[in-house]
Amino acid sequence: MAGLKTIAFELYKWGIVVPALILSTFVIGMIAIVISVLGGGQFASRYVASFWARFNAFISLMDVDIEGLAHLDPKKSYVIVANHQSLLDIYALYGFLPIDIKWVMKKELRRIPVLGLVCELMGHIFIDRGRTEAALAAINAAADSLTAGQSIIFFPEGTRSMDGQVLAFKKGAFRFSIQTGLPLLPISLVDTHYRLPSGTTHLSAGSATIVLHPPIPTNDATDVTTLAEQSREIIANTLNERQLPEGVSRVNQSW
Repeated sequence: MAGLKTIAFELYKWGIVVPALILSTFVIGMIAIVISVLGGGQFASRYVASFWARFNAFISLMDVDIEGLAHLDPKKSYVIVANHQSLLDIYALYGFLPIDIKWVMKKELRRIPVLGLVCELMGHIFIDRGRTEAALAAINAAADSLTAGQSIIFFPEGTRSMDGQVLAFKKGAFRFSIQTGLPLLPISLVDTHYRLPSGTTHLSAGSATIVLHPPIPTNDATDVTTLAEQSREIIANTLNERQLPEGVSRVNQSW
């Protein structure tokens, strides 16, 4: 019986999920491009892209819960920092955070057909990770156009964690937060690693959780390293607290 369920899920994954993700990205991306060209880039970023993310989370059989919304003021702007465990992190954050966010992403993503163009038109920020000063200049330029309630989101690890553990944080997000005086909003992404581990196609059905932590004021902060370490500790502690005993899986057993 378990073997039949596994076969059924593999058929669903390759016959439904993968084609749906590709098709939704192309179709909804083209819609967002048209809306953005007509002057609705902010609408496309806030609502069209959010629908895309929610749809893809649904197709991927991932339920998303949010904790700590009381820490979020939708009228304020934040520098959001989150751990990065899986491709599904994008769907969780973009689809379920109830705020307008601008992503900081590596410049290589700009070359992806449709996706790269629509991200640029919606005001997301492409950076060259090998050129720190140029990257900060690009982020600062984008920050000048932020309106109240818009936030910038970073994955400060700089890449996806292969084992779900939080990697060392790069300093760019924290340097930017100090320069602008915007508060830091640490977010722990819990269990996306179990839904789709980085570097694999081992998709599994189940839930993931977005945990919003209290914002960290940066008006009087001067030490970038301390700020990065403080944020990493907050995010990592939540993941460590929720680790399951050895031998227990978070994979949905219905599959």
